[in-house]
Amino acid sequence: MSSSKKTQKLSPAEFLQLVVTVAESGRYEEALGIAADAVEQSPDLRNVRGVCLMRMGRAREAVQLYRSYILAPNCTWMRTDLPVIHRTNFATALMLAGLTLGGRDSLSEIREVDHPSVVRLKQSLAEWHRKLAWWQRIWFRMGIAPEIPVEIRFIPGDLVDVATSNSPVDGSSRLPGPPTGAVTLRQTI
Repeated sequence: MSSSKKTQKLSPAEFLQLVVTVAESGRYEEALGIAADAVEQSPDLRNVRGVCLMRMGRAREAVQLYRSYILAPNCTWMRTDLPVIHRTNFATALMLAGLTLGGRDSLSEIREVDHPSVVRLKQSLAEWHRKLAWWQRIWFRMGIAPEIPVEIRFIPGDLVDVATSNSPVDGSSRLPGPPTGAVTLRQTI
């Protein structure tokens, strides 16, 4: 039996569990392939796909994916009914894609300011801001971002919400992905 036929017999929750498990093992391309078999692309499944794209260095693709469901229809603000990790993953993807102002603005929309994902992303942005020259900081406040990538000192993206254990899967608190360390990604168009 092909893997496609096997995944068709899974419930949506089991299917999501499978994709998250594969992604947690660092097999991002495989997770994307499995996710492509899904009949319904739920927000949780889209989030996992976006995380895989970011971790593969394809931040611009992740931005497009997140933008398709995170932003309210015909609006420029994020939907507040989505989990915090979806919104912080969108902000992370924006920063990794070199769209620092968009990442900052998206991050400022998130009301759950004490959430670990929000805190660590704000810390990364603050560290980046401190390293700018005085005139670059002024430009940034005026809406002109310098051509300096934001350094993310954590594995980009959250597959599960470790703060609430309201995981779409099992509440796992593991930090999946490649070895830890600083990630600085910049993609060109």
